Amino acid sequence: FSLPQDSVKDRLLVSVHSYTPYNLCLNVNSSDTKFDFWKQIEIENFLKGVYEKYSKNGIPVIIDEMGIIHKNNPEDRYAWAKYFVSKAKDFGMVCCWWDNGSINSGEKFALFNRNELKVYPESKRVYEGLMDGLK
Repeated sequence: FSLPQDSVKDRLLVSVHSYTPYNLCLNVNSSDTKFDFWKQIEIENFLKGVYEKYSKNGIPVIIDEMGIIHKNNPEDRYAWAKYFVSKAKDFGMVCCWWDNGSINSGEKFALFNRNELKVYPESKRVYEGLMDGLK
């Protein structure tokens, strides 16, 4: 990826998507449900690479799409969300959760029930992880 040339550097920012590590976070066909030390390393390496290329050089980064699908693993989702958001914050990056509205099938990223204006019970722990990661 090459940044566009702009005479005013403060007009640029980089927007990235991250479902790291893929088999845990996005691959609906994977049986991987555990968040562990090696997955922490993968997240840190991803964020450090983005930081070294952009943030460190004065280009702000927003992770405008990120998440971990629901695989009946609420505590692992909590731990992933807390770690990911906390590490991104350490590197000066802002995160936006990808809420596709789906809680029952496919890529289950929904956090917020838009009809009832509340967090889905199935997503409560991942929501708490996001909030705890910001502390």
